Amino acid sequence: MSPAKKRTLARQYLEGRSSYRVLARLHNLSKTTILKTVLEIISDLASPEVIAALLAPKWSGILSVDGKYIRTFDWSVEHSRLTARERRFAHKTVLLAGIDVLTKDIPYSRLGDEETVIDLVMFFQGLKRVNYDLRVLVTDGNPDIVRAARKVYGEDFEHQLCHKHFLDTLKLYAKDENEENRADTEQLIEIIGKALKKSHYVEFWGRTETQVKIVKYYEKKYPKLSVWIKNPNVPRTNNHIENLFRQFNLRLKTVNIFRCYQNTEKYLNALILSRRFTKFECCRGRNKMKNGKAPLELAGCNIQGLDYLKKLD
Repeated sequence: MSPAKKRTLARQYLEGRSSYRVLARLHNLSKTTILKTVLEIISDLASPEVIAALLAPKWSGILSVDGKYIRTFDWSVEHSRLTARERRFAHKTVLLAGIDVLTKDIPYSRLGDEETVIDLVMFFQGLKRVNYDLRVLVTDGNPDIVRAARKVYGEDFEHQLCHKHFLDTLKLYAKDENEENRADTEQLIEIIGKALKKSHYVEFWGRTETQVKIVKYYEKKYPKLSVWIKNPNVPRTNNHIENLFRQFNLRLKTVNIFRCYQNTEKYLNALILSRRFTKFECCRGRNKMKNGKAPLELAGCNIQGLDYLKKLD
């Protein structure tokens, strides 16, 4: 099989959301042949470090970070005494990734064991290796993400807390209230939600202990909720990274489970490269100007004539 044919198969698998079985029927080849061909192509693709050194992207410095669990087979737990639920969660790794808000590029990603400080520190160390100048970090409220970023980048960046996740946390307080006070507590949360949009403090002080706790919690977190006021490019939510993971879910549905950790890394690197080199076609609203350009192009890179399925270094 020619190298061009192999790249065509790999491209159809990555970009066309086709399973190995569908491609095998389409090209009259065995499923094993398709699998080996795709694996051969994606095993030698450029890493984030290579892309950064070769193209020198100019990112905005506003990064939305989160983690996504990926099913990866772990042979070590097969003969362990685990319940069905424990076994299901044992076969999981986590993809840690960040998306640059203005360019929609993915500067760095890393496959880790869990979304804990150790793996997150290694993620931010990799992000620093690709020369990402972190100015604003947008998170869903996981304190480990900010803690890990501070260990690597120090205090030289601001933290924007996702409004949606913050309000969802407040709604948990309402469940602790009795029926008599629950309506007032929900009203207080609604007032806080409106206050966040108008960027001012809450003037309604609650009567119950829970309501007072909500207001104090809001005021404690307020500086982390208001970075967007100073910089209009900073989003109030971490929808950018969550939307990316939703798009990945469409592709990962055909995979079910990866058979080993190394293959998971290779596939996710190829999937992210595909995203970085693919031109936007359906952006709307104020993002409409991004249509016709790939994330790397929005970051100021010249990718004309480059194929991410070929060795770039």
